[in-house]
Amino acid sequence: PPPRRETPPAITKQFCKDALASGESVEAVALSVVQACSAAGLAPTREMFNHLLVAIAAKGPPSAVLDWFGRARSAGIGVGTIACNLVIAAHVAQGDVKTAAELLTLMMRGEAARGGIPPPNAVTFNTVISAFARACDPQKAELTLVAMIDSGLVPAGPASYASVIAAWARAAQPATAERWLSRMLSSCVPLAGTAASEVVAFNATLDAFAKASDVSGARRVLDLFRTRADSTPGFAPDAISYNCLISACARAGRPAQAEATLRELERAGLQPNTISFSAVIHAHANAGDAAKAQGWLDSMRARGVPADAVCFNSVCAAHARRGDVASASVCFRAMEEAGVCASPQTHAILVHALVKSGDADRAEATLRELIGREEPLEAACFNSLISLFARQRQPLRAEG
Repeated sequence: PPPRRETPPAITKQFCKDALASGESVEAVALSVVQACSAAGLAPTREMFNHLLVAIAAKGPPSAVLDWFGRARSAGIGVGTIACNLVIAAHVAQGDVKTAAELLTLMMRGEAARGGIPPPNAVTFNTVISAFARACDPQKAELTLVAMIDSGLVPAGPASYASVIAAWARAAQPATAERWLSRMLSSCVPLAGTAASEVVAFNATLDAFAKASDVSGARRVLDLFRTRADSTPGFAPDAISYNCLISACARAGRPAQAEATLRELERAGLQPNTISFSAVIHAHANAGDAAKAQGWLDSMRARGVPADAVCFNSVCAAHARRGDVASASVCFRAMEEAGVCASPQTHAILVHALVKSGDADRAEATLRELIGREEPLEAACFNSLISLFARQRQPLRAEG
């Protein structure tokens, strides 16, 4: 018989495209491609299986990718890096990051030890790094990045670093996230095409410092972000970046700095959003300055920025802590008029305000009204009123 010809990649690719468009299952398409090639006397090639695996990965389950990769290997067909990357992604999709990492390790070995498996590229490394990061395993994500750097096989780019930085940030380790951020900045040339990854890295680090109430750390990272932006057109801190610093100030009990950062956000040409205002309101409310908290709530609404339940609750709570039932009630009514659904916390704040003022009758009437309306309530609503009746030596009302 005449020798079998290799399958032209373009024909296989178009066949996959046409077959998939017909509505067939991806595995049926793959099988029909192989059968058609066999009938035409065309030998399967690495490129053909690459096209098949790409189609299967896009439309089929991860198990199908692994099955067809196994078929290629059993048939003695060499596999390319694209195919291996799809297999690694399939293992990750099945939650088997360990096996994905083992394939990466095999690909990093010398040619003789790889057994026909190709070397990795940046996508190979980044898939495994990202998988460990999403699995909340920053140490393994970091070790994979270190292996990537030390191997010298491919350069580590901002996407590689960003996954590790975000993993350490989510693990509440802002100092480690910042250390890797600094290494990224010293190793990677700023380019417009990598800006998105760098923004992720900066904002993840900022968020970690914010959650740690570390104002100086958040400020340091934001300033570094601005410096980096000076050398990268179209790349600059966004509203999320500034909101992280505002949040850090709020958590640290520094309302004046929270206000200043919001104005800094505006000077950068950005628009403050609900999160921006909420953090400033929360800062003043926690500092016991109900008037300023109310002022910022009024300001955001006047500017057309929607206030959520968190904003209203912060202001209501600030009034309640001062025993200012009238202002707390006005705030509560404004919340209802704005169409914002009151939360169980909102109701607890209102009842507490009445209890704090010593108005047992109104507190009880309000609680009974809320019960009648089947509003969601916290135990705090009942506990506040029970404690008040106990102090007033009214055991029967406390029981009722």
